[in-house]
Amino acid sequence: MMKGASRSRGGFGRLGRAFSVLRNYGFSSHRFEESLDSFRRFLQDNNCPATFACPSVLLEKSEDLVGFLKGFDVAIHGMVHIDYRNVTAGRIKSDLRQAILDFESAGLNPSGFRAPYLRWNTDLLKALRSAGLTYDSSSSVLWNASTGRGSLRNQVADLLRYYGSRLEGDYASIPRIAEGTVQLPVSLPDDEILVERLRISRSDRMVRFWSSMLRDSYERRRLLVMQVHPERFEICEGALDRLLKDVKERNVWVTSLSEVSSWWLRRCAAEVQVDGDRRLEYDDKLGFVIEAGEEVFQPGDLVPTESLVRISPRHRLHSKALEIGLVPSTGSSEGYRVDDSVRNENNLIKIAEEKNLLRKSLWPDGHRSAFCLSGDIDALTAMDFVRRPLSDRNRS
Repeated sequence: MMKGASRSRGGFGRLGRAFSVLRNYGFSSHRFEESLDSFRRFLQDNNCPATFACPSVLLEKSEDLVGFLKGFDVAIHGMVHIDYRNVTAGRIKSDLRQAILDFESAGLNPSGFRAPYLRWNTDLLKALRSAGLTYDSSSSVLWNASTGRGSLRNQVADLLRYYGSRLEGDYASIPRIAEGTVQLPVSLPDDEILVERLRISRSDRMVRFWSSMLRDSYERRRLLVMQVHPERFEICEGALDRLLKDVKERNVWVTSLSEVSSWWLRRCAAEVQVDGDRRLEYDDKLGFVIEAGEEVFQPGDLVPTESLVRISPRHRLHSKALEIGLVPSTGSSEGYRVDDSVRNENNLIKIAEEKNLLRKSLWPDGHRSAFCLSGDIDALTAMDFVRRPLSDRNRS
């Protein structure tokens, strides 16, 4: 749980948190390893891929943990569970080097990273690229379904400030490339906010949040990265089961974080052109199509000039326009002109959606949206959880 929020709870809040830590972990790793086993069976029964992030210091403590991780997509959750926003660039680099060695020694091949406490900075993103990791899932978005009532908005306000989250309506939940790594934002509220902060443990109340997030992500063609910590799997199982049933009833791409990252890089690298006769040229075997709103355009189709984008190569958003997948006009007066009044990428995304501009489909093989289930492994025992700051000193 986040350190900043826990300080504001008072004595009763800290006592309640202590009981929840004991409930989730216990004094030995046995309880947590049972939770891992239950989570694994659940995912296998539902044929659901997942990504789990783990501090590398835990790998040497449990063979069961390593065996569990070998069955899933894995990400680095730091060498130890600390707030990497507050450490030096040199320390970040050394921790990443050691974490990669620890994972490789355990026979694991991580391709991404998630920061403890979802707190990150630019030094971290640069270090991830230097270390050869392709994605980061440390940023976060709060879905509007979570803020409908003022009381709930007030309860999560301090969490949003701590995480640096943004509302999904203001910041589209899609992959983005920053400092050479693909950013895959976590969707909030997650299990930690619902169970520990809002004291919601009933499945019917929990799934109300998550099903609304799924509906919104499907309608808006967004990426929904859910997070469920294994130690709370028993509490969340009913809600998660109902959510996955809803997912399967829709045209959703259910996949792992590493697969989304690989897809986004391939999609960004693919070329799309419009010839002199205004006909589309692109390789339709790469998995995407060109669309304008709900209309799909195949290679060779004649495109309406008003659906193209006209943006100067010198414009600060030129590279972002191409990453979003907008199709540039070859003429000097054709297409929607992006001028200096378009200040950021979010403005550009909104314009593309409102104007039905031509762009590459966000997701492969005709899927309307994407869904990733993920979980952070923070500790094995209650003492591990309490000693996380101390383990940082012991390894430094």
